[in-house]
Amino acid sequence: MRVVLAFFILMMVAFAAAQNANHDLKVSIPSVLILKLSNSNDQETVPVAIEVKGESYQINPTQTQIEVMANRDWSLSASYQAASQADAQAKLMWRSSAEWQRFGYADSIIASGSQTSGWHKLQVDYKLDTPLPPSGTYQGLITYTLTRP
Repeated sequence: MRVVLAFFILMMVAFAAAQNANHDLKVSIPSVLILKLSNSNDQETVPVAIEVKGESYQINPTQTQIEVMANRDWSLSASYQAASQADAQAKLMWRSSAEWQRFGYADSIIASGSQTSGWHKLQVDYKLDTPLPPSGTYQGLITYTLTRP
């Protein structure tokens, strides 16, 4: 009887080992795109004031520190809109790492990349394009947009 019981147990173990279990596992990881701006209340826009006095001018702020966190490909663009038609006389330019670029009618691509593995930091500087507009204070708003390409 012991031999039969041992044989039966051995057959059950062999049968269990011969069975294959197939499992499908699906994992969905959401896209993460996070933008932080150093001088912004809403993390999308930066108000800019330009004061022109004769042949000199002062911009506030002169630059924006930007941080991007992404787990996928990303693109950062910016646009500048004057507060009024009179404010549009002051043409603003930006620079991230290369040459100075003029803000145009369409969004300007500031930077792009792939997953960041932490915070990707960059700095955007601003200056006034020449010729200088008449003396006075000009205001506008820079809007930053972080998207996936």
